[in-house]
Amino acid sequence: MSEKDISSELRNNVNEFDIEEIFIAVFRKWITTKFGEKFNNYPFSVLIRDYGTKFVLESLGPEASQHLLKKSDGSMEFSLNRYNIRTVTIDLIKKGIAKFPNLSKSHKFTEKFKKHLDFFIKKAGVPDIYEIKLSEESPYKVRITFEISFEKYLKNNFNNRYAIFYNKISSFINDYLGIRYGNPLYGDLHVAFSHEVYGTDEWIKNVLDKKIKKYIKNEIPEGKEIKSIRFKPSTTSNSELMMTMSTNNKFSKHGEEPYNRNDSLRTSVKKYLNDLGYVNIDVGVK
Repeated sequence: MSEKDISSELRNNVNEFDIEEIFIAVFRKWITTKFGEKFNNYPFSVLIRDYGTKFVLESLGPEASQHLLKKSDGSMEFSLNRYNIRTVTIDLIKKGIAKFPNLSKSHKFTEKFKKHLDFFIKKAGVPDIYEIKLSEESPYKVRITFEISFEKYLKNNFNNRYAIFYNKISSFINDYLGIRYGNPLYGDLHVAFSHEVYGTDEWIKNVLDKKIKKYIKNEIPEGKEIKSIRFKPSTTSNSELMMTMSTNNKFSKHGEEPYNRNDSLRTSVKKYLNDLGYVNIDVGVK
């Protein structure tokens, strides 16, 4: 893992004690070099009070200003707190002044355990409608993406079932491989799962506009009274098809029986969409 990747990881999920240990070690080494061995016996807080600002200024140069506070007399001072220690330590690592005890793997998890992952995905019962994409931007920092076309998403009532597959695959990795989840800097595995739906614009252009809207307006009796059809796509819940009528006369006669025009249109459109297999589209009329 590169120094850039390490400094990025240090901003999240790294134990505060490890950050503080690095800072203290570098700071005390600087103190010893500047002032001699006798200062090793001084309390850390005293050294920071007397020399912390000078250490930050000399070590970080122009970048030091973001870590210093301006006092009432106009001078700059390094304020000791855990947030400042973390940010200074990250900059020290970037400059090569400090090093994180990097335990990250040199090989990629997805390459070493490819056969296992293929088996786990199959064992989890992931439907064929999903395309599974594996990526690993750095060793043991893995992303598993469940991809599905908008067409297939509209035709399958998932109710966020893909979360079940996430949990199963995670359990298989832990149970069968005995790999611990955590920060890759410590040699642990980090797996992020995501769910992506693609092809929304293409479906709207080629199916909704060219086929569905035309059928509704030309083949359903009440369709001739529609002023506009608005579609609100969603890739996290049901999409919505909303029809606005040209008149407010929602009640009229159909033969001898009175009927609700809007309800009749809504029912007809919903049946038409269901016949096409689109179970994830709600229908509204106003």
